[in-house]
Amino acid sequence: MNDREATVRAYYTAMDGERTEDALSVFDPAVRYVRHDHATFDGRDALEAFYRTERVPGGEHLVATVVEAGDLVLVDGRYRTPAGAILRFCDAFQFRGDHVVARITYPIG
Repeated sequence: MNDREATVRAYYTAMDGERTEDALSVFDPAVRYVRHDHATFDGRDALEAFYRTERVPGGEHLVATVVEAGDLVLVDGRYRTPAGAILRFCDAFQFRGDHVVARITYPIG
């Protein structure tokens, strides 16, 4: 496992463990996160506000495949909602150095 894959996996582990500070630490201060529901968050502060006030806690990310291509890391996985529903997703993480500068989430199915 390379460093960027480890970073992405650590991000999901932190989110599932409700460790928001640890999850946010992977992102550049100027990160852009585009979600499947058409919400876009510009900057780590906006992302933190979303995580702390709007995101539903208690789910679990089940990572199936991680592929790295240069500064891009792609993740194919499933998200188990707190209610137990399984949602398939693909995440694209764009890195600059050690931090994520962009993330896009795509629903599948």
